[in-house]
Amino acid sequence: MSWLLKAGIVLSSAQVVAPGNHDIPRVRRSYLDQNQSVILTDRHFVTTLTLHDDIVLVKCAPDLVVGSLAWLKPNRIGGLSIKPVTFVLIPRRLIAHIEIGVGDQLEIRT
Repeated sequence: MSWLLKAGIVLSSAQVVAPGNHDIPRVRRSYLDQNQSVILTDRHFVTTLTLHDDIVLVKCAPDLVVGSLAWLKPNRIGGLSIKPVTFVLIPRRLIAHIEIGVGDQLEIRT
């Protein structure tokens, strides 16, 4: 398990899914249902086709600087990007406890 941090403060536990790994949407959903953030690296877009709840989609540069935030409902496609970027999916239940803004530097620790 990994941890998502901002300025050394733990925001949530996280599951990192690299390209080529088993990023089966129902597996991703199981992590979000357990109140874990999901970090998807080197992606061009994100779908919420199998999710039951809203998520907050955080789009980051390769160095994990937050570029944008979006609220996604189930059955949507979001975060379209020409270049591969890193996405952080945060369950709606967690966002009330997490303060993330554009320009924030995030970290991942294992």
